[in-house]
This record gives sequence, structure tokens and C-alpha cells, in this order.
Amino acid sequence: MFKATQSCDVTPNLSSPAVKSKCYPHTLFEPPPDYKSKMSSSPFVKSYLFAYNFLQASSWTISLLSIVSSVLSSKTINGGAYSAAGYLISVIQAAAVLEVLHGAIGIVPSGFLSPLMQWSGRTHFILAIVGQINEVQDSPWLAITLVAWCIGEMIRYPHYALTCLGRCPYWLTYLRYTGFIIIYPTGLAVLIMYKALPHVKERNLYANFFSVFPFSYYQFLWAVLLVYPCSNNENLSLEKQRSITARERKCESPLNHLLRYKLLEAEESMAVVVLEFLECDGDRLMRLARNEFGNFVVFKAIRVTQEMSRVDPFWGLVHKLMPFLHLLRRSHGINIVNILLIKNNIANILESTI
Repeated sequence: MFKATQSCDVTPNLSSPAVKSKCYPHTLFEPPPDYKSKMSSSPFVKSYLFAYNFLQASSWTISLLSIVSSVLSSKTINGGAYSAAGYLISVIQAAAVLEVLHGAIGIVPSGFLSPLMQWSGRTHFILAIVGQINEVQDSPWLAITLVAWCIGEMIRYPHYALTCLGRCPYWLTYLRYTGFIIIYPTGLAVLIMYKALPHVKERNLYANFFSVFPFSYYQFLWAVLLVYPCSNNENLSLEKQRSITARERKCESPLNHLLRYKLLEAEESMAVVVLEFLECDGDRLMRLARNEFGNFVVFKAIRVTQEMSRVDPFWGLVHKLMPFLHLLRRSHGINIVNILLIKNNIANILESTI
């Protein structure tokens, strides 16, 4: 089923001018484009993303503690929340524009549009409405909304940070993709915007900016109110990811690992498992290789493709796992690390002799 394809003038993974003029099975030294590691697998990028998410998580935690301290000292939730943490929340929410940039340049898989919608919606709410209208700052509904934001981000950012390290526990993943059902108070944000409408109209807020448009900011805010409940992209994406995560968790059960292991024992069925590994996301294969049961399946897949001289899938698996050596070393995947290092050294030797 698997055949080593021949290609000439292919730049090998271990580049050398001498190799470029030769013909080799292209995956012997360089995997096909689908298997090349993404920018997000770079140690520098992972370190940056971890630092960013750690700082965001810390800032949201400080915000929550400030709100709780203010409420306890004043014994009321009217006005204290925003005065205690409003400025810090405004700053860190504005700084979250970096997440739009992350998606745009491809260092995270979220894409550009979804983070932009989420960031613009929250930033408009906290800066353009709450920050400019004192009357809504004293609302108890705003205090509840800010607390919910803090709790949600205290789950989201640690989840992202630990995922960068490949050490995110399942309970945190579960909270990330389930907790939003309770802690994202969409209706409260809409209520606060609705309460701000009379003040927006009375002050003719942002009149200079909207003078070039055929509508006022008051009319624009009404339009936002009408579409906001139907366009909560963050909740929709979380619900979608929650179902995907649940399916992946089910697929990584010990019973499924045993089934894959048995399929790898027969030449007729081993292709099913190997193709699954080659086509799945690199991070998912890494998590499988680090699993206490899954590491045996991945190891066997590598050995089976090697022993049966399946060149393309063998080197495809090797190249797909190489960027994650530092994570595999600190896990159940240490047996996979040994075989990867041996094969990488062989590739280096072969490259130097050509």
C-alpha cells in the first residue's frame, strides 16, 4: 500500500549541495510539505506564547483579587468592581490584540477572524462604553460581568500556557471547554449596553468620529445590541471545540490504544493506524506519544514501518515527532526518543557521505 516515491532536485532536510542533484525517496531526508513542522513548534515561539499567556493569567488573577478585596471592604458590589480593577482590565484587554496578530501570522491555529471578533467586541465594551459612561460603572451587573471575565480568563490563559509546554491536565481542558456555559454572561453585557443607550444619546457620544458616516454612534450601538446575542463567536467556537475535545478524549482511551496496537500486528490492517498518525495534527500525535498507553502504539507504528521497509510513512512519522523531542523526554515517550535520535544520527551520517 505504501510506496517510496522518487523525486529529483529535492532539497533534503539536512541540506547539502551534493544531495540536491541526486534522486532519493523524498521522505528519506525530507518529509512531504504536510509533515513539515509549523512555526508554532519553534522553541522560541512556544516560550513567547507561554510567557504571554502566563502574564495574562497573572493579570486577570490580580484583577479578580482586587475586585474581591474591594467588595469585602465596602460590603457592596455597586461601583467597587470597576474602580478597583477597571483600569487594569482595560489595559490587559487592549493588549490582547496580540492574539489577533498571533492568529494572523500563524503561530496559533485560531486564525485571524475569530480572535478579531472576540477582541473587538470586548474592547469596545470595556473602553468605548464602560470607560466613558460613569453611570454604568456603578452597576452591579458590571461587577458580575467583570468577575465572570476574570474567572473565564483565569481558566483560558493557564490552559494555553500549559498546552505550550505539553503539560495541560485534562481537568483544565474540561473546564476550558465546559465552564464557559456558566461563566460567560452574554446577557449581562447586552443589558449594560442597553442601559448605556440613553447616556450615549444624551451626550451624542463620538459625534465627531461618526460624522463621516450616515448614522450616529447611538444607532450603531443599537445595531450591535441586535446582532450581539446571535454572533457570540467565542461561545460558538468553544462549543465546537468542546465536542471535538470530547471525541479526542474518547479516542485516546486505553481500549482504543489496544485496538490500534492489535491492528499494527497485521500487515493488512497496519496501514489504517499509520495513515491516521500521518494525517493527524502534530500536537495530537505528540500527546499520544506521551500517553502512558499511547506511547506503545506510536513506538510500534515506527518499528513496524521500519521493519517492513515502508520508507515514506516511517520517515514521515520520524519528522513529525522530531520537533517534540524535548517534551517526549519528560514523559512516557522516552522509548520513542531513543529510536528517533538513532534514526536522525543515521540520516546525518548518510548525508555527510554523499
